[in-house]
Amino acid sequence: MEAINDIRLAAAECCREFGVGLDNFRGYGPAKYLTNKLHSRLRWFVKLAKQLDVRPGDRVFEIGPGPGFFLHIVRSEPYGAVVSGCGKADPIYEYVLRRLGIDTVVTEVVRRGRDVESMADDYSLVVIAGAIWLRRWEEEEIEELVERCMGRLRPGGQLYITMPQGPDRFPKRQIHRRK
Repeated sequence: MEAINDIRLAAAECCREFGVGLDNFRGYGPAKYLTNKLHSRLRWFVKLAKQLDVRPGDRVFEIGPGPGFFLHIVRSEPYGAVVSGCGKADPIYEYVLRRLGIDTVVTEVVRRGRDVESMADDYSLVVIAGAIWLRRWEEEEIEELVERCMGRLRPGGQLYITMPQGPDRFPKRQIHRRK
């Protein structure tokens, strides 16, 4: 899949640009995301695109896209979705997003769920994948985010949320479908 090669090249260029590699980086954050278990992470995104049945022309929005790997996969062949997203500013992620040519809104407001209304309407799919930040939220705040995102979906559209319970694990999943 060409999208996977694009991502690997962008990640490698970014690591060179920022002087990041497994040999000199320890801990968590954007640099670890680009270097640690990249292959398995990309396979997971391809599997997710298939599971969510992304099709050509679908409008996909991701809240917190990180470096944009999922968005790049679903806009590429064979999926052909129209993609956009919003997320917190980070120089490493911004570099990869630019390199992949993904248009995102960089803001903390939407990421915190307080202004989902800035999203357009009529999405086929809204994704919040690996949302570590949701672990700090109260249940009522998550329910409000779900309600706001559901209001942005077209009939039959899906909202997909994963909340990791530990490093690189995504056991808590929610899929909501708008009627």
